Amino acid sequence: MDTILKWLNRRLETVLCLFMAGLVALAFIQVVLRYAFNTSFFWAEEVILFAFTWVIFLAATVNLERGAHFGVDVLVNTLPRIGRRLIQGLMQLGIGAVLCVFVWVGFRFAVGAWVQESDILRVPKTVLYISLPLAACLMLLVVVRNLFSLVHGQSLKAEAEEL
Repeated sequence: MDTILKWLNRRLETVLCLFMAGLVALAFIQVVLRYAFNTSFFWAEEVILFAFTWVIFLAATVNLERGAHFGVDVLVNTLPRIGRRLIQGLMQLGIGAVLCVFVWVGFRFAVGAWVQESDILRVPKTVLYISLPLAACLMLLVVVRNLFSLVHGQSLKAEAEEL
């Protein structure tokens, strides 16, 4: 499972880089067109909104896999190894519970939004809203892998750089 997650993470990083490059390029073009030529692409703001939403949720998945999310672990680090693993397991269970709610509510919301169209592009708003439950499903894979590692006596990956 770890190999699959690493492969998926590399693909997500590539997609995120492409989305971000497109976002920056489109936003730059929009600014130049607005201020230099007093015109703009009518669809650009909506495309940027959709792409930025997808970037946020996919980046959260990459950061969870890397262990790069913010956490306060001063007390946890004072515990013996078994205590740290127990707390980490409880944290993973809590994260998993929240992600299950995101999947459930997010899918219901996205399916309900199928009949709504975006203002400019006229695509179903599901295209925007499905990003949350999809990212939550991907994050659940990471949580399952983390729980599997903890149950088998392995510690979680080293945290991201210390501040």
